[in-house]
Amino acid sequence: MKRAPTLFAVAPLALALLFAGNSQAGGHSHKSSSRLGLSDADKVADQKADAAHWLDYGDWNDDHERYRELRDVAWKASGGTLDVDGGENGGAIVTGWSRDSVRVVARIQTQADTKERAEELAKAVRIVNQGGKLSAEGPDTQDQESWCVTFDVLAPRSMSLRLEAENGPISVTDMSSRMELKTVNGPMALRGVSGDVRARTENGPLTVRLTGAQWRGTQLDASTENGPLSLGVPKGYSCMLETGTVNGPMDVNIPIMVQGHINLRHQHLSAKLGNGGASVRAVTTNGPAVVSYSGEGKAEGDEVEN
Repeated sequence: MKRAPTLFAVAPLALALLFAGNSQAGGHSHKSSSRLGLSDADKVADQKADAAHWLDYGDWNDDHERYRELRDVAWKASGGTLDVDGGENGGAIVTGWSRDSVRVVARIQTQADTKERAEELAKAVRIVNQGGKLSAEGPDTQDQESWCVTFDVLAPRSMSLRLEAENGPISVTDMSSRMELKTVNGPMALRGVSGDVRARTENGPLTVRLTGAQWRGTQLDASTENGPLSLGVPKGYSCMLETGTVNGPMDVNIPIMVQGHINLRHQHLSAKLGNGGASVRAVTTNGPAVVSYSGEGKAEGDEVEN
């Protein structure tokens, strides 16, 4: 006979006492910081600085030659959905701003046996923008050759997003809209977002940094499979929280009045934070989970590899 989940109503406590374990919310290193809280002008400056750093950065210890190139794309936004396909080994980094245009820096990287061939591959890559659908097309490659593109985008804050990548990052900052986000074998980072957000990653870390006093919009539904979860929650935040892990340790480093369900076996909890409100779900399967106040410890999560 299936047992109903136990209902708890307890005083605030550090739930880490219930969920023992030393979790390490690992992640992918990256030299740029989050653009959360920056002005539009500073976001542009940071995008340029990140691009310049990316051109110079590279720690390659093999016999292959690599070539890097930047291309700028911009257009007037006309509503609709911004659809970015990072393709294989590429990614999408989207930051919201108050302007009515889209500004893109495409980071093209190639690999080949010679420098000349690597540069030839890069010159053959084409950035495609068809009605707000952004992607890259490139040449056929031989053994040990490859090319990929990561798109660093500044977009109107209310523009709907559809982002996808394989073996690369998805990162969204300061956006308030409908979002469908998916990556495989890459990190997912959400900072200061709101709206109706669905995010999935497989074999990669998930970082969520909430901002403000409550979730503004329909919901957040974010999950990772085979990766660590790091959730940052502001003090005094209100939402209906669902978080936890299966097959991994869990640390909850904030006091919570539990008036919901706790599954000790799977280290999973559903709780009303503050005055409740919209559903905020951030979970992992086969990975550690850490819940902390925003700006404290591992919940900061301001770095993503790209």
